[in-house]
Amino acid sequence: MPYMKVSMGFWHGGNVLGRTGQQMRGEQVTSYWNIDWKKWNYPPVQPAAIPNRKGILTHPAWLIAHAQNLETDPIHRGKWIREKLLAGTIPDVPITVDAVIPPDHQKTLRQRMENRTGAAYCWRCHQKMDPLGFPFEIYDDFGRFRTEESLEHPENLLKEAKRGDVNAFGASLAVYKTLPVDPRGVLKGTGDPTLDGDVEDAFDLIDRLAKSEKVRQSIIRHAFRYFLGRNETLSDSKTLIDADRAYVDNEGSFDEVIVSLLTSDSFIYRKRNSRD
Repeated sequence: MPYMKVSMGFWHGGNVLGRTGQQMRGEQVTSYWNIDWKKWNYPPVQPAAIPNRKGILTHPAWLIAHAQNLETDPIHRGKWIREKLLAGTIPDVPITVDAVIPPDHQKTLRQRMENRTGAAYCWRCHQKMDPLGFPFEIYDDFGRFRTEESLEHPENLLKEAKRGDVNAFGASLAVYKTLPVDPRGVLKGTGDPTLDGDVEDAFDLIDRLAKSEKVRQSIIRHAFRYFLGRNETLSDSKTLIDADRAYVDNEGSFDEVIVSLLTSDSFIYRKRNSRD
């Protein structure tokens, strides 16, 4: 099944759900957008505009990977962004902390989290994660876009599930009371005062991250570690600078980053082992 960098719908079990909810195989997906997957070259500008999707951070695969079994996970979504994109660090959970969000069937997950992680002792660490994860509350634990959060508890039941009464995803689900999603957040740590600040939602956050030099250089560093199989050292500075320049000079071509890394001295040569 051909892989595409952008979300072409809702991926599920190796298939993609089309606009009417039916499942399509990979070749059907490419045909739907008139794309020849055999000649696909991963262009920076994607040919298919999908509503409510913008890059990897809104792809259901990433959203589901950073979600709990029954609800979303703003903490780990924000932690991933802080560590992987903003080159930050988050300490381990202290053994004195009971890392559980108390249940409250009349509040959204964000409201429950703010009551718990907003405490001074917890906020010292959570201020680096939660404000980056809250913007993605516009996606549920299955990566589906939403504006309302369903309070799924028997006391909030409005309509029981009925066989034959299916939604857009082909499922028969019960209907519960909902509350509006609050996707506001805060971006700090880019090193650019024009980018840091309050964000409206995930799309606003993504747009700012995409303009950050620190985020770009973090991605280059992760690419270095992946293709060279080790962490960078001071002697690899020129290799990282050249890879970053290759990306910028070629309008965001990741292919050029790979070529730069694999033709660098860091890749071609290695230090002599004392046992050699």
